[in-house]
Amino acid sequence: MGMKTELSPRLKRNQDMVVPATLAVAIMLVFPPLQTQAWWLILPCLVCLILRWHTIAFLLLFAAITYADSMWSIAYFLVIILLLFMRMHSRKEAGNREQLSSSLRQLVLTIPVLLIIMVLVFAAGSQWTERNRSNRSSTGISDSMTPGTISDLVNDSDLAMRVRFDSENNLQSEDLYWRGLVFENFDGQTWSRSQRLDFDIEPIPAEIPSEARLRYLVTLEPTRQTWLYGLHQAYPVRPQTYRDRRGIIVTSDVIRQRVRYPVTSIPPQAALSLSKEQRERNLSIPEAGNPQSRTLGDNLREQFPDDRKLINAVLQYFNQEPFIYTLQPDVNSEQRVDDFLFNTKEGFCEHYAGAMTFLLRSAGIPARVVVGYQGGSFNNVTGHWQVSQYNAHAWVEAWLPNVGWQRFDPTAAVAPERVVSGLDAWLASLSREEQQQLDRETRLRLFMNSVPGYQAVNEVLGAMQYGWNLSMYDNEGDLRTEDLATWLDRKGLEDLPVWLLVMVLTVVALRAMVTGRQKSQLVSPIIRDYYRLNHKLSKAGLGREPSETIISHMQRVAQKRKDLANQCDQLGRLLSEAEYGAGDADNKEIRKKVADFRLRKPSTGS
Repeated sequence: MGMKTELSPRLKRNQDMVVPATLAVAIMLVFPPLQTQAWWLILPCLVCLILRWHTIAFLLLFAAITYADSMWSIAYFLVIILLLFMRMHSRKEAGNREQLSSSLRQLVLTIPVLLIIMVLVFAAGSQWTERNRSNRSSTGISDSMTPGTISDLVNDSDLAMRVRFDSENNLQSEDLYWRGLVFENFDGQTWSRSQRLDFDIEPIPAEIPSEARLRYLVTLEPTRQTWLYGLHQAYPVRPQTYRDRRGIIVTSDVIRQRVRYPVTSIPPQAALSLSKEQRERNLSIPEAGNPQSRTLGDNLREQFPDDRKLINAVLQYFNQEPFIYTLQPDVNSEQRVDDFLFNTKEGFCEHYAGAMTFLLRSAGIPARVVVGYQGGSFNNVTGHWQVSQYNAHAWVEAWLPNVGWQRFDPTAAVAPERVVSGLDAWLASLSREEQQQLDRETRLRLFMNSVPGYQAVNEVLGAMQYGWNLSMYDNEGDLRTEDLATWLDRKGLEDLPVWLLVMVLTVVALRAMVTGRQKSQLVSPIIRDYYRLNHKLSKAGLGREPSETIISHMQRVAQKRKDLANQCDQLGRLLSEAEYGAGDADNKEIRKKVADFRLRKPSTGS
């Protein structure tokens, strides 16, 4: 019989260090870094691991990456996917290093697919972390306004909110003014809101008929602010949410994740009077500064005793004079209003809203600046409106006797296409030179809008994401588990989800152990006897070395230990012939010789 230069294939398979990747994936899926992630994807992944449906488990994990809320979570998902790859692509003849290298190559090949998924999801308005973007404020509306603060948002395509009306209506983009904050204080440079709130706890007037009530559902993205958005005369329904008499909707908690709240808006109600304190606050202007604007206001008052006619004259002034609606106006001096109205005549919505409010106050008409969002894109698939940060806008509300606060938008007098068709349509109408001044993201957005079919695909993706959010997340932005948790609590089964998770993990662990035992049973009894012998020899530093055959191993031991030479030669021949020979060896005799093998301390003469 010739000398074998390799171990038996059975022995080689068993000598490889098999990575328990399935069990590792199962354990990592229940570790804390993923406890706030997409459980609706992770739990099915565990089930697929039990059923050994590794491809489906991989796809579920791959989809869950888009719901990671930090780079650490993304890295954690990738590690789990790498382990799963090692399990899916493991080969019995490959070692750990080869399996790891192969899995890494496979993972790199999936990156283009992940990028495509990211592009599609982002096109629908998604973010890497929709539920909690604590690293920055997500809203574009702040509690003060100076020229330039709103125009900067033109380049911000982040999603602000989605709105769906309860019934069909004839509302167009120019009808949608999503009120956020009211600015009544002006120091000559900056408009800001009054920190004093005047809560209105009265319900919707009973005399308002049902058909006059506009009902809609707002899904607001994280803002890290305390105010919400709604149309005119908005009455929201949400715990710890209040309505100010100025129409501001405030909450007692900071909006750190997506929230959903129903709102009912009614037609603006006529008000017979304005309190002395409110009138003074909304007529206040700095004692000095902007003399030309003050004079213009006085002249308008002398010419138009009627408030509404005076307001129309101001709007006509913006429309007929050579005012320019632009993102990059000339910088004004400290006399901001005078410079804008009489010199540069260039500005964005905040310039026009601030200047008109100043003019009206100079003429004795109570006025204030309102900031929020205007318009949005309508999704024909689901019938909801999608409002982005670049829809941020500022307009004017003026007080009219026996009418109350009325909305007036000077932007509509200067650039009506901005209000009627939307900001992107207005940007698309700019000259090539003006568009080159926009940032890269905005230019890319305009280019994609011009690609045939892009809007249709975008609507489908947006509809899918919106429908998914409605079905999977509750009003607080959490997965819909409250109803199930309440039912389980009533039944005395509040700990059932934990026990189910423990059972799933236990089954995965038992399956991994049973699979390992089944693999060990594939090894022949002769090789198991050799393992026992090798274990005894290893204690004396005589264990098998890599690439050694059974006979060469025993010959090396015999050369080093003359007192064991006969035993080792005999066991080497018996084990090798039994494993590689005709198969007629006496296994019981071999097992007995291995059991009787004893390592004695070598004598001094040996």
